[in-house]
Order: sequence, then structure tokens, then C-alpha cells
Amino acid sequence: YLKAGHVLVEHLLTTGRKDSLVHPVLFCYRQYLELALKDMNRLVNSINGTAYDPFEDGHNLQKSWNRFRSLTEAEIVEAEGPEGVSILNTVEGFILELTEFDSRGTLFRYQYTEPKGYKKQRNISLPNLRDRMHETANWFDSLYDWWEATFGNE
Repeated sequence: YLKAGHVLVEHLLTTGRKDSLVHPVLFCYRQYLELALKDMNRLVNSINGTAYDPFEDGHNLQKSWNRFRSLTEAEIVEAEGPEGVSILNTVEGFILELTEFDSRGTLFRYQYTEPKGYKKQRNISLPNLRDRMHETANWFDSLYDWWEATFGNE
């Protein structure tokens, strides 16, 4: 989903923006975040010996994020210090921004579904969105590897 989002953004930047493709970009990026959070929650719970049902959070990014943060924050802050808190807050802000826009994971999937209060006119910087997703994905990937290496063999 991450790669598909990147490919769509590059296509839009190269050939000219087509608003009909913005929702698919957002869907791909949101889906990547949902799956990355569920995979990280699965890993941490598995290492902790705790049961985890990825379907319990549904498509609620905020719920998955809150679970993730509660499971990992102490170790991230211990390893990274204040920088760890800053990174967590930055990623959380990005996730909450997407959640505010599409709380149930349906808006980007079904363009005709517009919840109450939805504002059609949103200015979305596709290069900024792509870059933030790239940074967030790199952070999740490195955190996953670090978590597995640090705590997976105990």
C-alpha cells in the first residue's frame, strides 16, 4: 500500500494533479498505517506473551495507535530519551490528522461516502504527504527491527 501510494503521487506530480486520484492515494497511505500499527502491535504482544486480536481495533487508526503507544512508549523513551517522546508525538499528530479526516477508514475507500461535517475543499500537498509517509514508514520499519532484535530473543 505504501509503494502504491508513492507510485500514485509520482504519477500525479508528473502528469498533473487529478483530484479523482487523491482519495486512492490517501486510502493507500491510510491502509499502510493501519497494517503497520497492527503488525507492530502483533509483534509486541507476541514478544510479551499477550494475546492480540488485530480485528479488535477494526479500522480505527486512533485505537490502534493508542494501543501501540501504550505498549511501546516506555521502552522508546528509555532508548531515545526526549527525542523518543518528540518522535512519538510527531507520528501521533500525523495519524490523528488522518483519523480526523477519515475516522472509520471508509471515506478514502468509498468516495461517495461523506460523513457529516466533511469539507470537500482540503488543500493537500502531495509531495509533503509522500515525504511524511516515507519518514513514518522508515520509522516503523526501523522500530520493528529494533524491537525484534532487542526484545525478541529474551
